[in-house]
Amino acid sequence: MKPDEKFVLDSVARFCAGDWRPGEDPPDGYLTVANHTIAIEVSTLTQHVTDDEGTRPRISDDTAAIRLANELDLEIGRSVPSGRRVMLVLRSPIADYRKSKASLAAEIQSLVGDRTGQRERKVTIRGNDIEIYVDEWDALEGKKIVAAVMHRSASVDILKNVTHILEDRIKVKAQKCATLKFAGPIWLALLNDYFLTEADTYRYALKSITVVHPFQKVLLVSDRGAVDILI
Repeated sequence: MKPDEKFVLDSVARFCAGDWRPGEDPPDGYLTVANHTIAIEVSTLTQHVTDDEGTRPRISDDTAAIRLANELDLEIGRSVPSGRRVMLVLRSPIADYRKSKASLAAEIQSLVGDRTGQRERKVTIRGNDIEIYVDEWDALEGKKIVAAVMHRSASVDILKNVTHILEDRIKVKAQKCATLKFAGPIWLALLNDYFLTEADTYRYALKSITVVHPFQKVLLVSDRGAVDILI
């Protein structure tokens, strides 16, 4: 079982004051509350992007940018002076990863070693527009190089994004659970990985979704384990 699935099932069980056990995929788990058993199917709501290559989860593109920042932190983080930290603004997908990483490392080291007082720099490396900022950082531990990731093809229409990802997850999970041989209620628990929105926006989006599904309840689980009932 994936860690995210366990996290969601733990959160739902705590919310319902019940216990859970693994399922057969489908469902991902069975929740027991006051001698009643409920099948729980789990999924994650994550932003999608659409471009000339089609529609796909944004995280598939952002992963490389996140890895880039993590590798730079491991390889040159020690060169960042004490009391300072480097913040990168990266745009995914990253073009020409290996050579871009080497050039960006050189830019970072140049900026942190600058004696003129310069603390920010905007550069274009092999087609990647990157912003580099050096700020004060008094923590004794933690990363010295961190990043915020933007996507070149991400829509700024949050409601459109929410409606698309919610409809997609309900449709896919409804099809997956169509052959489920279980006579009791089936719930869908969705981990919210789209940090720009919350439960009320999803509830509003549901008004325009007409997917037929078997779920008696649809739950939204935050990254902190809070649970909201959408349906």
